[in-house]
Amino acid sequence: MRQLAEVIRREDGAVWVRLDNPSKECGNCKGCVRLTGERKIEDVVLRLNDPTGAYQPGDRVFLETEGKEAFKAVTVLYGIPFAALFVGYGVTYALIGSDALAGLGAVAGLILGAFVSRPLARKIADRMKEPYISARACS
Repeated sequence: MRQLAEVIRREDGAVWVRLDNPSKECGNCKGCVRLTGERKIEDVVLRLNDPTGAYQPGDRVFLETEGKEAFKAVTVLYGIPFAALFVGYGVTYALIGSDALAGLGAVAGLILGAFVSRPLARKIADRMKEPYISARACS
């Protein structure tokens, strides 16, 4: 995954970068509006290693992150509850034989799957590698 950022500060062997607000490039679809209805634009600032000293404050750079681990985390976070929904329905229907109660079993499976998937997804996300500067952006 690639994202545009600006170097805002330099330290010994490291730079501080501010990620660009994605909503200014996405056409303001308002998909990032929080549930409260307020649209807060927050700056995300990261400290990244730069032992070469190639980047200085004011430079526009591209940050790269490996998408494989993020994809795994999202798959676990949404896939387990989705599968548990159907398993909960099927097991409840096989045991009780009532369609209405099987619906409650599906909801219970969904909730149980959500509780199981969250810690697993966090473990996967913790293994994600640090983003790195891949290139200088043209002005």
